[in-house]
Amino acid sequence: MGRLGRKNAGWLPLPIQLLVSWNKIENFNIYYFQAEMGVGYQFRRLNLELAYMLNQSGIKIEYEQEDKYDYFRVGEQGILLRLGLNF
Repeated sequence: MGRLGRKNAGWLPLPIQLLVSWNKIENFNIYYFQAEMGVGYQFRRLNLELAYMLNQSGIKIEYEQEDKYDYFRVGEQGILLRLGLNF
């Protein structure tokens, strides 16, 4: 606890295990996935690449109550076009 927390009754971060037991969380999973696949072509000093990119991350929280869970997911996907010049 820092000086501010000692002088003023500041907020203290609670351990994750304590939060899990208070919220009656049975299980939680955190994941991160990134993939890229494509083709490239090089002509002398010029590079051209075309690829498909997938990036996902999320968390799934399962509670002690049956069939109750929270699921948060963030991701992006799309086609990438890269043009490069080598010296």
